[in-house]
Amino acid sequence: MPHDFLPGIVLAAMLLASSCEGDRTAPPPRDGRRTSREPPNILLLAVDTLRADHVGAYGARADLTPHVDALARRGVRLERYTTVVPTTLASFTSLLTGRHPHSHGVFRNGVRWPEGLEGIQSVFLKGGYETAAFIASYCLSSAFGLSRGFEHFDEHLTVAFDGDPNNPLVRPASEVASAFVTWLERRPRDHRPFFAWVHFFDPHAPYQPPPPYDAMFDPDYRGVVNGSMADIERGRRALARSGGGEDPDTRHLEALYSGEIRYVDDEIGKLLSALDRSGLASRTLVVFTADHGETLHEHEDYFDHGPSVFDTEIRIPLIVAGPGIEGPGRTDLRPACNIDLAPTLLEYAGLPAVKEHEGRSFLDGLRRAGPHRTATERALFAEATKPYLVERNQRWPNRLKARCILRGSWKTIHVPWRDDRWELYDLSSDPAEQRNLWGGSALPRETVDGMASALEWWARAEPGGRPAEGPVDEEILKRLKALGYVD
Repeated sequence: MPHDFLPGIVLAAMLLASSCEGDRTAPPPRDGRRTSREPPNILLLAVDTLRADHVGAYGARADLTPHVDALARRGVRLERYTTVVPTTLASFTSLLTGRHPHSHGVFRNGVRWPEGLEGIQSVFLKGGYETAAFIASYCLSSAFGLSRGFEHFDEHLTVAFDGDPNNPLVRPASEVASAFVTWLERRPRDHRPFFAWVHFFDPHAPYQPPPPYDAMFDPDYRGVVNGSMADIERGRRALARSGGGEDPDTRHLEALYSGEIRYVDDEIGKLLSALDRSGLASRTLVVFTADHGETLHEHEDYFDHGPSVFDTEIRIPLIVAGPGIEGPGRTDLRPACNIDLAPTLLEYAGLPAVKEHEGRSFLDGLRRAGPHRTATERALFAEATKPYLVERNQRWPNRLKARCILRGSWKTIHVPWRDDRWELYDLSSDPAEQRNLWGGSALPRETVDGMASALEWWARAEPGGRPAEGPVDEEILKRLKALGYVD
């Protein structure tokens, strides 16, 4: 990539300024729906490995996520919402801290939260909230520091991946939902407001939903694929040989992935019914989102996430419903990303802003319909997490990862670990990102150069990849390997 494009540098500075400047919104009004005597509860429902296009409200088949779709019909859906990093621990750390990975230091799975790093759970706790988390995967366990700021941190894992019953690494959605409902029902009715994070892991590989979900989306399949990690690896090899062309087995893997999503959706429905029975639904903001998506057959990182920044991996759902949210069933088209959620939730609760937050609140768009002040030209950034596929010189290398910048409908990707490749896509006409326009004349040269300059400028702000602080415990490595996070 040449570096002698001064006009692009000027535009790059403008893009960076647009991406970093937060909204100057007023504090939320204390109206009849929210008073200082009755602060809102906040319930964050987060599904692991859920693509936006596998939610009915985002265009998927109507029987895939009926309960989430019902939530969208009474709230607001963000159409252009992305994660800044498509890996579980790094993404949730960005969500909770409002910061990019190179800022908070947790750039992939297996990296402990640095000493002193605080998430919004700590702000809620200091603001008088009860804080609780219900975790479904070892990669988000207290071993990595995520329990910091949560009074109640439920990480009771029950299912092993590696055949060792004494080494459980995950738990199914039914158990997660049940744990939250039990906690909710045991809380005193006159207790403090709560901030609760409920995490569901099931759509993550392996794709093995329980009956009847295992046959729900491919009922005529008669093969032997059951969604195991071995099946997924065979599916990857088959797609690699065919250049992404599907066969009955790989289509069945996708159907099993959909089955996991429907299973989680039904458990979310039960959870929301319990919230209704508690009498707290009218005082509770419900936020539904994901940490990242999953590439299936569309790109060469088949049945995976982390190596790329295609929309299959970084575009995720965000649905918000509850008191003070202007709806119903409205779609917000402004670009936003998951580092924006922390400042948004704090502003909604009337709690002080955090100066370290790099995201911007989009509360104004949730509270009122119509035009908003956020410029459509805002630039968003994202980064991948798996260049270790080709970098073997250290345990947690991250120097050659893919990165991208999104501006309007245009997306520029830089992939240093793949021959320093550059890509340009027009998402308005090519949402599947199949036609690389880099080097053509789709955009003025200064605009393309400006986006590339902004991306390189942003990348230079990073430490360039660093190993985790201190030695990595061998037991931790064993568990991460069983989950498929370490080769």
